Amino acid sequence: MESQGEDPLLGHVARGLGAFLIAYSRASTQVQELRAEMLKLREAASQDALQIKNLTQRETTLHLELADFRQIDKETKRLLFEKSQEALSAHAKILPLRNEVIAL
Repeated sequence: MESQGEDPLLGHVARGLGAFLIAYSRASTQVQELRAEMLKLREAASQDALQIKNLTQRETTLHLELADFRQIDKETKRLLFEKSQEALSAHAKILPLRNEVIAL
């Protein structure tokens, strides 16, 4: 209700300003909430990036260890083959001697 002498335009402006301030307050609150959420997401992304970096380093370490194990396996097989050849050669030398001992 308008009292006598009040400008009706001022009443509309005042109501419009009040509605604007309420909307602005709500929007400001939403912006603050979105900023807080964005900070949480950035921190989570930062932690994810750190975890990915750690996992990548661990993967690299495991690949290097695997390469070392493969080299050790290769060397072990080579050594085993050499020792097998030595054993066969020794057996080949012993067999004729054994036969001579049996004959004596």
